[in-house]
Amino acid sequence: MGDSYPTKAQLLEEITALRAELANLKNQQAQERAVLSGQGLKNDQQFLYLADQAPVLIWMAGLDKGCFYFNQPWLTFTGRSLEQEQGNGWAEGVHPDDLERCWQTYSQAFDARQAFRIEYRLKNAQGDYRWLLDHGIPNFDLAGEFLGYIGSCVDITDRYQAKLAIESSEAKYQELVELVNSIIIRWDETGKILFINRYGQQFFGYSEAEIIGKNLLDTIVPQVSEDGEDLSNLTTIVYEHPETFKFHENENICKNGQRVWIAWTNQCLILPGGRGREMLSVGTDMSHRKQMEQALRQREEELKEAQHIAKLGHWKFEVASEKVVWSEEVYGIFGLDPQQPPPTYPEIASMIHELDREKHSAVVQQLLETGQGPDEEEYRAYRADGSLSWMWVKYQPTLDEAGRVVSLSGVAMDITERKTMELELAQLNQALEQRVLERTQALQQSEERLRLAFEVANMGHWDWNILTNEILWSESLERIMGLEPGGFKGDLETVMAMIYPDDRLLVQSALKRSLEEEAPYDLEFRFIKPNGSLRWAASRATVIRDDQGQPIRVIGVDVDITRRKKTEEALYRANQKLKENLEELQERNDEMILLAGISDYLQSCLTVQEACNTIATLASPLFPDCAGGIFLLDTSHSYLAVVASWGLALCSEDIFKPIDCWALRRGQAHWIDHDHHGLCCHHLNQKHLPEESLCLPLVAQGEIIGLFYLCSVVVGSLNENRRQLARTLAEQIGSAVANITLRERLQQQSIRDPLTNLFNRRYLQEMLAKEIARAQRHHYPVGIILLDLDHFKQFNDTLGHEAGDIVLVAVGQLLKEIIRESDTACRYGGEELLLVLPETSPTEAAQKAEDIRLAIAQLRLSYHGQTLPPLTVSLGVASIPQHGLQADAVIQSADLALYQAKAEGRNRVVLAPT
Repeated sequence: MGDSYPTKAQLLEEITALRAELANLKNQQAQERAVLSGQGLKNDQQFLYLADQAPVLIWMAGLDKGCFYFNQPWLTFTGRSLEQEQGNGWAEGVHPDDLERCWQTYSQAFDARQAFRIEYRLKNAQGDYRWLLDHGIPNFDLAGEFLGYIGSCVDITDRYQAKLAIESSEAKYQELVELVNSIIIRWDETGKILFINRYGQQFFGYSEAEIIGKNLLDTIVPQVSEDGEDLSNLTTIVYEHPETFKFHENENICKNGQRVWIAWTNQCLILPGGRGREMLSVGTDMSHRKQMEQALRQREEELKEAQHIAKLGHWKFEVASEKVVWSEEVYGIFGLDPQQPPPTYPEIASMIHELDREKHSAVVQQLLETGQGPDEEEYRAYRADGSLSWMWVKYQPTLDEAGRVVSLSGVAMDITERKTMELELAQLNQALEQRVLERTQALQQSEERLRLAFEVANMGHWDWNILTNEILWSESLERIMGLEPGGFKGDLETVMAMIYPDDRLLVQSALKRSLEEEAPYDLEFRFIKPNGSLRWAASRATVIRDDQGQPIRVIGVDVDITRRKKTEEALYRANQKLKENLEELQERNDEMILLAGISDYLQSCLTVQEACNTIATLASPLFPDCAGGIFLLDTSHSYLAVVASWGLALCSEDIFKPIDCWALRRGQAHWIDHDHHGLCCHHLNQKHLPEESLCLPLVAQGEIIGLFYLCSVVVGSLNENRRQLARTLAEQIGSAVANITLRERLQQQSIRDPLTNLFNRRYLQEMLAKEIARAQRHHYPVGIILLDLDHFKQFNDTLGHEAGDIVLVAVGQLLKEIIRESDTACRYGGEELLLVLPETSPTEAAQKAEDIRLAIAQLRLSYHGQTLPPLTVSLGVASIPQHGLQADAVIQSADLALYQAKAEGRNRVVLAPT
């Protein structure tokens, strides 16, 4: 996890070290009990031999506290001789910072005859200090007399370093949480607050002591909202349904009683060790937005009311259906009854004044055909009572995906009064001109006062005369820009040259919208000071227009906001880092859950193929952008074949020899990225090599049984975390395949005859009972053929049992080749073989028996170079249900038919009578 958290590989290494430590401690305790009790070790030489073979460092001390024995692993670790280590010589390798603490612990325990455990650093043979966990216990003989101490040590360096990394990661995470400018709270299922960062404490007005351990409902969540909503069960609902309330807005309350609105992001945290879960809630103040929404709703109501008062109506015309929809206000404009349906378009056209009708039709026709044209017009129309009125209409075409106009909509307003007043307004123009002149003079005076106010407040302002392209700056603005007083003389182009190149288009576009569309000029941009440094400025401006609405001047104010921008960027980076860490933690958790699920599925699989297919399905989400495959060795270990795969491009041969894979040659993982294609395995497609590939041997009980292979055409898909995840999955696959293979082998041995590889009598009894039940359910016959080799005893007595075995194996192989896949061949006993033929009538079974008799007669076998005599066979045939519905009864009928065949001269087929 970068600098903040240990990687999954480090955590797995720590778990492995802890498991090894636990095994070593158990082994040590067993040895200590054996030495102390005098049982299990016959003499000192046997003890010394076992101590030298132990996977831990073992030492022994006498009554003088001096050590007189160290086992071979200790001497190998330190690289020193027994003589150098004896007495207190071992202390020479202890780290100076740990020596005093180590000696005091040892001496105090020795004097008190008590066991002790201590961690310290010891120099190894390579000169590196490694952390050891030393466990010493007092040594007594059988009479209870104190003999000294015996102890053992295990290397815990990896675990110690992982612990330090975790502590450092937690400290950095805590610092990020405290620095972030958002409310962060952890709470449990009862609503008790477990943690709240400093920003949250300050926001709600509580100290840490006042809020930690308190319930959310007693502090920041009101029992009832200002709208009367009951919030007493809010925390319970959020805790029980975290996915529903992952993003949630609700009303909160500060310590001083102020109501605020917070946008919450809720995340359920699963606690380690099965200790339940907690909720992590991150909140952002949205009170201002709520106030704006309320104001907007109020404005919409006011607008609707104003529309009704102003008699401003809306309308819509659908082209395909020629349907017209009017609001109540449009009915009023035409003097029509709103309870009546709106008129058709031709009726509306007839209500327009004759002199305006053609112009109106042309505008509508242009809009319908092109979707473009005048978006508004004024024309005269007749009311229902015949009076003439003026009407203003606004048009808005609606286009489909093909660009065709599907409807026209807009607004309409009665402007008769306005038209009447235009004449009166014209008469007032002269008077208005005089008033404009007076206001211009007053504005100039106001501008002068405003300029002085800006200078006093140290704010920079500027004035652009559009007609002359001259720009004037205040002294304070020159100071902000890093210029000497009076050091700026220029026009718009000069100013644009001082703006950072990436922001010039932004400034030009904003200025253009303000001049042409009367949009507000309010933006933030960067500028370059004469010394080359970049600064941020917030700029606002107002456009001054003449009587015709043409812009003549732009007056603006600039404020240096560099410090604020740097603070915002730092907070953004901190938020992004926190988000990345949380996402990576979630990814690791999801991977562990998927691995656990794969393990559960593997334990339930019955065959190797089923297990491999299951892994191919479940492993794909663990390795996005990757293809993968599972290859298994054949029984002769001559080649590997793919058993299951996933992904689009496997980039590997389906069948290859073990020597073609570096991982199988070396017995360890082989990873290749796009920079090392020269070392790729030979089983990869050399014409379409992946960007990255990973080969992992599948090992079971120390023996390689196959290969787990991953590849990707996307660089970075097989990073260290995923490679470690693949190693873990490969271990699970190897164990699962080995277990299932062993189970299948044992099952086959329990139901197969070891000589002929035909099914045995035990399997026949179970299978035939099921087949009879199936035949009764589906109403079909089952043929039974019982065959016996003629004169087989004489054959064994003459040529020997080995030759007899050759004959039985050959006949068994012939039967497996001649019968159908649905048929079953069993060794019934000695030289007697039995066939079960589902969906076979008695006549068909007898014919099949005859085919078998002829095929056996044509067999030519040899033994030690000697051709064996021709074989003949007698066959008895019975059928279900003709000869019974019980297995014993049908087999007995076939057996009687077989005896009849032998009695009639052998080498023949006899069908049992019904």
